[in-house]
Amino acid sequence: MKNRVLYLNRLIELKDKSLVKAITGVCRCGKSSLLSLFEEHLLSIGVKRTSIIRLNFELLEFDSIKDHVQLNEYIVKRISADNKTYIILDEVQLVSEWERAVNSLCINEKLDIYYRLQWPTTKFRIIDLALWKAYRNSYIAAFFQRISRILRS
Repeated sequence: MKNRVLYLNRLIELKDKSLVKAITGVCRCGKSSLLSLFEEHLLSIGVKRTSIIRLNFELLEFDSIKDHVQLNEYIVKRISADNKTYIILDEVQLVSEWERAVNSLCINEKLDIYYRLQWPTTKFRIIDLALWKAYRNSYIAAFFQRISRILRS
């Protein structure tokens, strides 16, 4: 796994801020790797494994979570009573109306939410991201590893 220092540092800067952090980009550019690096960072600074809820919807173990209600229920049952809970959602666009669950969860100040979307395969368009940022107090971390590589050369 490549160490994506620039993007990882940005996520670390945004840790515990009252923003929902979104990572988006083209297919196979390292979005999931970035989330794994961030999870490793959380563990390295003493965050307990029980305070991290990581769901990767590409894995069959989460195939039973089909909609926003099931997603919300799954997460709420696992929220740490004593500590801040970090929620990391990977390929969340595979869950129907996932935005509603995230909307509901972001009201809880004890939660720090990170999610990743793949586009252009997702229905969630850039205009939706702009509206989400404007009206939901979210930060959008655009992640274009391949494009940034081209620009540097």
